[in-house]
Amino acid sequence: RQRFNLFIALDHRAEANANDIRIVDVETQKSERLAEGSAFTAGGEPSWSPDGLRVAFTGTVTPMTRDDRSDVYVATIADKRVEKLSTNVGDDRSPAWSPDGTTIAWIATPNAAAPIPDGTLPSAVAMGRLVLYDAAARRIRDAGADLDTTPDRPRWSPDGSRILFGAGSRVSREAFA
Repeated sequence: RQRFNLFIALDHRAEANANDIRIVDVETQKSERLAEGSAFTAGGEPSWSPDGLRVAFTGTVTPMTRDDRSDVYVATIADKRVEKLSTNVGDDRSPAWSPDGTTIAWIATPNAAAPIPDGTLPSAVAMGRLVLYDAAARRIRDAGADLDTTPDRPRWSPDGSRILFGAGSRVSREAFA
């Protein structure tokens, strides 16, 4: 297991390639581009893999605020390769690595609407689902079929046996595991 004295920074400046994901060395304060957002606008909360070799993050398809589409990606530190994991047409967000690094949980909100003329999807009211991505099998499975509310920000228990998430809206929120 490698240890890094690094943190992730999302760079949203107005210049070209401004949607970078950067790794910043805490000691030297030098940054290095891990991924640049030519096919996505990086956002959300990045999640380190337990071994420190990869980073999962959310990227929106366009920089337009009215475009609700987003995907989950994984960037590999060594070769700076970026791979799109999600297959949902709607909003995919909040990736979180399991403690053993075998699974990534995230929230997927489907949107089956037809694109409007500019290629974006109209907003849709839909229930978000907790999904689990098996990194070895490269398979996504729905883990929230029985939920009657939209989960948010999944977090793994230290032993990886449970996932904690909030759910609800506005002032009424609950925690589930």
